[in-house]
Amino acid sequence: MAGLMGSNVNLSIFLADPAKFAVDKLREHAFVPELDADVVRFGWVGLGDMLDYTAFELATPLGGFAAFSFRYDARKPSAAVLKLKLAEAIVAEEAKKGGHLSKARKKELREEITAALTKKADFVPTLTDCLWDLEHGVLFLASSSIKVLENICEFMQTTFDVTPERLTPKTDMAQVLMQIHQSTDLHVAGYAVNSMGSASLVTNEQAEAKSQVTVQNDVNAVAAALQEGLVPNKLHLQAILDEDTDVQLDFVLGTDLSVSKLKLPKPEKDASQDAVLLVNADLCAKVAAFVQALSQGLA
Repeated sequence: MAGLMGSNVNLSIFLADPAKFAVDKLREHAFVPELDADVVRFGWVGLGDMLDYTAFELATPLGGFAAFSFRYDARKPSAAVLKLKLAEAIVAEEAKKGGHLSKARKKELREEITAALTKKADFVPTLTDCLWDLEHGVLFLASSSIKVLENICEFMQTTFDVTPERLTPKTDMAQVLMQIHQSTDLHVAGYAVNSMGSASLVTNEQAEAKSQVTVQNDVNAVAAALQEGLVPNKLHLQAILDEDTDVQLDFVLGTDLSVSKLKLPKPEKDASQDAVLLVNADLCAKVAAFVQALSQGLA
């Protein structure tokens, strides 16, 4: 099972008023499979279960956490079929009119055919896990897609009358990541922090163009890239709790405070869903507190 109950997860961290949460509100705005929608349909379901529209067992606050998923179905026509139908329509119309079609007309045909195919296409479902830390008012969304995050935040407003606020850095996170990589004995918020030698790096020009250089498992290569003037926009970190070395946070941190590839503990044999969720949720909460500390800058 992927997401919050899997072996690793990607997370975007938000702040959201926990006083607005209620399981009944999830049920009121649950996914409706019978909805006759033209293009998209969406709603809440139980955590990781696209067919759970009523139970929401893991959403009942457990250890201060509520977990559920956002299901979003979209009709998606086949790209190959669209290409074929468009080519056939262009050939037919050009033969009828005895000349080449204008770009404007070809665009009109594409839009008409896309709309017709979309209406007939099957819905393709996607699930995004959501974890609400009701004690600290932190909301974790298991996605880095801007569109997905926007859809969920808008539906959070509809459901709970709350607008999640994305956690943002208070300092230059590229400099923070550089300092972490260059440090040999760094402690932040009670954790010993190390760079694991994997990073995505950019120049300022590349950052604007969204191109990047990727280094995997090579500390020296990352150091060389930094010396050449590149800056990290993602860095693989490991943070080990000073008071309990069994607590380890292993993830990739972006300069936008996005968390990816967060390693989740391997569940014990025959562990219940509740137990697995509590362990994973607690780890997510620790990551959020650690990232919030980093977002303030290093002393």
